[in-house]
Amino acid sequence: MSTHAFEELDLAVPNLNTAEDEAKAGKILQKLRGVEGVRIIERGIWVSFRPATIHHDAIIDALQKGGYKASLFQDSETGEMGSTSV
Repeated sequence: MSTHAFEELDLAVPNLNTAEDEAKAGKILQKLRGVEGVRIIERGIWVSFRPATIHHDAIIDALQKGGYKASLFQDSETGEMGSTSV
């Protein structure tokens, strides 16, 4: 279990095409217990969450059940999953 109160997750969501899609995806995530922050970006979503309350797979599953092709973002520079290079 993580020693941090919050973790951050970067998701690729290629079918996040319209403002309506963005609003719907944001509402899906904000309803999840343990999700503390959501920021919609072009074709993706950044999520701040409490790993003691919700696992990142549950966040992805909720979006997929809502009709979105959500997956962990893979950084092209570092190859790391779920994080972005600075």
